[in-house]
Amino acid sequence: MTTTELSVKLDAETAEGALEAAKSNGVTLSEWLNDAAERALATERGLGGVDELHEELEEELTDVSPEVEAEFGDSFLATP
Repeated sequence: MTTTELSVKLDAETAEGALEAAKSNGVTLSEWLNDAAERALATERGLGGVDELHEELEEELTDVSPEVEAEFGDSFLATP
């Protein structure tokens, strides 16, 4: 794995908590931060995928028949 050295600034309380968490998990702070960043990125990418799917579905659902639209009304196309 290729790594990149970065300098980051954390809120003092966050830094202390991160150090404690890394120690309790038996990893370095760098490893702990890397894992946390990977999870955050996976979440961000997942949410982006949900947004894309929502846009696709919204486009498809705009072509509903008048009967379906009459039965379900605006709630059928409502954004959650």
